[in-house]
Amino acid sequence: MFRPGADGAWDSLLVGRPSVLHEDGRFRMWYDGRRDLPVGAPAEGVPKSDRSIRAVGYAESIDGLTWTRPQAEPVFGEDAGGVHVVRIGDGLVMTVESREGTRLATSPDGLTWQSQGLLVDRSGADVDRFGHVTPFLLVEPQRVTLFAGAALSESWDRNRIMRVPLSVQQRASVGVR
Repeated sequence: MFRPGADGAWDSLLVGRPSVLHEDGRFRMWYDGRRDLPVGAPAEGVPKSDRSIRAVGYAESIDGLTWTRPQAEPVFGEDAGGVHVVRIGDGLVMTVESREGTRLATSPDGLTWQSQGLLVDRSGADVDRFGHVTPFLLVEPQRVTLFAGAALSESWDRNRIMRVPLSVQQRASVGVR
C-alpha cells in the first residue's frame, strides 16, 4: 500500500492515479498528490487553500508492495494530475490532464521532466468543454492514440471517454514517427 506523505509534505493529503512501469527488476511509479484542496471543494474536514495545486511524485519498489520515495519533492509541477507515463525509445513520455486539454512532458530518466505544452487541445465541442481527465497514451507500432475523460462539467464529475488518434505532428512530439 502506498500512503500520502508525512504531515506538511506536498502530498500529505492525498495520492492517486498512478502510472507504473516495471524496468530493470524494479517498479517505477509516478502519481499525483496534493497537500490541500481548493477553496470551495465539496470535501469536509480537509485542509483547503486558494493556492492549492497538484504535482507529480515518484516512488520505487522491488516487489510492487513496499514503496520508497527517492526524493521528498515532486518530480513535476504545473498543477499536473491524472498521470500516464510510457517509455518511447530511450526516453519517457508523460501525459497529464488539464482544463486546456492533455499536456505532455518528456524525461530522459523519469526524475527530471520538461514540459512540452499541450499535446491535444480541447475539441471545441461541448463534450470536453472543461478539459481532459486522466489521459492514457496507447502507443502501437502503426499508430498512437490518446484516450481521456472528456469533462462535460466544470466540477469534472460528468465525464465521457474520448478517443483521439494522434496526427503525424503530434506523434513526432511524443517521439514516435
